Amino acid sequence: MEKKICPICGNPYTGHPALSRTDDKMEICPDCGIRQSLQSIGIAPEEQEKILSIIHRPQSNLGATLPRFRAESCLKLGRHTDSGEEK
Repeated sequence: MEKKICPICGNPYTGHPALSRTDDKMEICPDCGIRQSLQSIGIAPEEQEKILSIIHRPQSNLGATLPRFRAESCLKLGRHTDSGEEK
């Protein structure tokens, strides 16, 4: 695959580019596309980087993260039982 250079961050990337939200024409790297999307909904730059770091984690590390995230989400939504199981 052809390596391209992102005009925003200057990093090389391969694969399909994202379309910049600033002009709907410029092709940018997927990470900058994600940053622009997150920025458009008010996510702070520090949180954007945290989200990107999770996206780029090796799949083997996600096994521990996803069940904890699901459990925390269920607790916030009040969808749990005394045993910790989802209703």
